[in-house]
Amino acid sequence: MKLLILGGSGFIGRNLACKTSSLGINTSITYYKPSPIVESIPIKNKFQLDLDNHDDVKRFFQNNPDFTHIVFSVGYVDHSGFFTHGSSVIKNHVFSLINLISCINLNKLQKFIYLGSGDEYGMNESPVSEFMTDIPNTPYVFSKLTCTLFLQMLNISEGFPSLIFRIFLAYGPNQSQDRLIPYIINSCKKDETFTINNINYIRDFIHIDDLTNAIVKSFTLGSVGSIYNLGSGDPTSLNELVDKIIILTGGGKMLINSTMDHRRQNPCLYADMTKTITDLKWSPMTNLTNGLLSCI
Repeated sequence: MKLLILGGSGFIGRNLACKTSSLGINTSITYYKPSPIVESIPIKNKFQLDLDNHDDVKRFFQNNPDFTHIVFSVGYVDHSGFFTHGSSVIKNHVFSLINLISCINLNKLQKFIYLGSGDEYGMNESPVSEFMTDIPNTPYVFSKLTCTLFLQMLNISEGFPSLIFRIFLAYGPNQSQDRLIPYIINSCKKDETFTINNINYIRDFIHIDDLTNAIVKSFTLGSVGSIYNLGSGDPTSLNELVDKIIILTGGGKMLINSTMDHRRQNPCLYADMTKTITDLKWSPMTNLTNGLLSCI
């Protein structure tokens, strides 16, 4: 096995790289620009690569033609409306994937694993399963869904070995400080007031260790052409999340933002994990309390 992780400096990408390299898997990563995070990842093969630059991507795969497994962990979460930043969100997600696929050497490739989003289910009622019709509600969701459909089309029409994960809310140690759980934890540890947009939202949180374990399982298990949910399957309200963190840290005070526009947000979104657990012979092992303690 020879593994390439695209977006290896991101939260999921770098944790996956640490996991696979510790298992003895020959692992390479790409990153967009140098950073202390990139330097800290304990693997040898690190390549700076702009996925929007067709010539650079083509040259990269000409020089590195024998990857057996590729994980696409690229792109940022931005639920802005189309007339705000939506067009750049679409470009970032969709065009970079198409540019990449057009340059990949297919001779050795066994699986192309795309990390999508649970948000692709849009406004569906939960628990959401892989067999539901998707209802995109933001440019970000549209972008992720477009990538999923593109990869499914390639699998059906040309046998491209894609496997798609729809990831719900990943969290864990060393996550970016502007994400929800680190933001709440840091505020509580400083005994500060923090703002939450809607405490009644119900979400599905999956610890990074469980997430990376599932991806590793998919290297040898799971069906190409398939979509798999990747969450805990355990619905948690934001109010419950905040209460847990306040108790565990012993500080902090919540302020609710009553002016937030919630029209583009599904009030209840969590995963049906039946297919993933069955096909990958995997189940999440980290409950929310222990996961939060690992972050704290």
